[in-house]
Amino acid sequence: PKRLAALGLSTLFIVVAFFPPLDLFSRHLLFARALQKVTLAFGAAPFFWLAAPFHLGSMGLPLAGRQRLTRWLSVDGWSGQIVRFITQPAVAWLTFVAALILWHEAVVVDWTMQHRGLHGLLMLLLLGIALLYWGHLVGTGPRLRRQLPGWVLFVYVVGVEVPNMATGMTIAYAGTPFYTYYAAMHALSPSNFGVIEDQMMSGGLIWFTGSFVFFSSAVLIVNRLFHHHEGHAPRPLPD
Repeated sequence: PKRLAALGLSTLFIVVAFFPPLDLFSRHLLFARALQKVTLAFGAAPFFWLAAPFHLGSMGLPLAGRQRLTRWLSVDGWSGQIVRFITQPAVAWLTFVAALILWHEAVVVDWTMQHRGLHGLLMLLLLGIALLYWGHLVGTGPRLRRQLPGWVLFVYVVGVEVPNMATGMTIAYAGTPFYTYYAAMHALSPSNFGVIEDQMMSGGLIWFTGSFVFFSSAVLIVNRLFHHHEGHAPRPLPD
């Protein structure tokens, strides 16, 4: 039931991000676009792996299908080598950090928001990169390599929170419009909710949501480390 609930939440996050009304609002409000990032990178991706979809899905395949999947992920095959390169922890971490930063790059925002298809493609790319990143933390994907040590996972998490927090703070405290596209959208439909207020709410959403997700993940990793050491502690000698 827990895995089914996790898969349901992941699917819900994806539907909310890609379909109206949020997708429609993202054409006019930067806050809605930031919420799309939060639902995909901080919600859909980790809950997807919490559902353990790879192992449960492969168990439902016939024997011939499981054998073909095993051969496809084999070290000897070209497909397995490509998968192993893409899923390297360093590659996943670097691409995830780059995706979180480029999502808010002014040139990228102004260009993609003018083309509906490009924005949708960017969301798919963000979701795929987030899945690569969270796969190492949750650890329910295909067993292509050994599990990373706990202290490496701790650095792996905190190292993403720092640039994400810096990005959110920069947008939240900006006194001038960052994005030409959204400045034009607010100019076309003026209201009490101005472009600066839109930026402040967007930056705050990224900042606080990212901090909650990554710091809570770091706490869970530390808690797992303590339980691991307690489980392997030597027993006291009898009197």
